[in-house]
Amino acid sequence: MKFDLHIHSKYSHDCRMEPLKILKIARKIDLNGIAVVDHNTVLGGVKTSRMRDEDMFVIIGSEIWTPHGEIIGLFLNEEIKSRGYLEVIDEIKGQGGISVLPHPYRKHQKFPDDVAGKVDVIEIFNARDEAWRNIRANALATATHMPVTAGSDAHLPRFIGRGAVESGDIVSEEDLRKAIIKKNISTRGRELGTIERLVDTAYRKIVKSSVFSAKIPPPK
Repeated sequence: MKFDLHIHSKYSHDCRMEPLKILKIARKIDLNGIAVVDHNTVLGGVKTSRMRDEDMFVIIGSEIWTPHGEIIGLFLNEEIKSRGYLEVIDEIKGQGGISVLPHPYRKHQKFPDDVAGKVDVIEIFNARDEAWRNIRANALATATHMPVTAGSDAHLPRFIGRGAVESGDIVSEEDLRKAIIKKNISTRGRELGTIERLVDTAYRKIVKSSVFSAKIPPPK
């Protein structure tokens, strides 16, 4: 079973994908589940979850900004209000969620050396990262004996599924959570090529511009 655990929707400031579009593509490419992790909000995950079919897992999550970099929360129930990285991790755990250090070697990630011991999981494959960054992330997880995850970090429909985790029979969200924590998963993916990365960057810049950006409604 395949799960893309890092997808954005229109509820992120740099994306315009509709939740229903995400679900249609996930089904088309034979994903068994997805995690919608919009920037600083669970709204995309909540909306997508309400539209899913019974045979499609939708994990509610969020990618939270902190002064040191971003932390992903998976299996969330409500918004994460904190912005300090330790406080964010504590809030995620307080909801029974899993805290993930995503794309640890991007320029804006400036975490203290011991952060790997604070989070639950390290993202070792991100399709929007160059191969050398993913290799370093994998080495970090190996050195610290941490569980791992993977995802596309898709902001455009064509990139959904470019990164994923695979596991055996999963019949519930709890099964998936346990498989991640107990390291009973494998990761797979293909990084964006040079042209694809340029397209992705240009798209996100356009969406983030004040001319094209719509106001994001508050979560309900």
